[in-house]
Amino acid sequence: MMNDHLVKTIVDVMIFLEFAEDDIVDPDSAIQMIENITAEMCLMDNGAKKEFVAHISKMADQYTGEHKDFVKHLPVILGIVSQ
Repeated sequence: MMNDHLVKTIVDVMIFLEFAEDDIVDPDSAIQMIENITAEMCLMDNGAKKEFVAHISKMADQYTGEHKDFVKHLPVILGIVSQ
């Protein structure tokens, strides 16, 4: 069973890495970390992937603007589902 707080933490870290200004986070480092997170997420079994996607779908409305759009597309960005 996936924890809502853990999923929200992953989502918030991904938002931070994607939208942080270059003087806050080096863009190359952000991309490397996003790729590392993506690689780990792809190792989850199918049941865990489905549960993670369900959590993201449920929490997407907590965000606004481009962050909301990013969260809605996060399963594709993470390679958990195909477009």
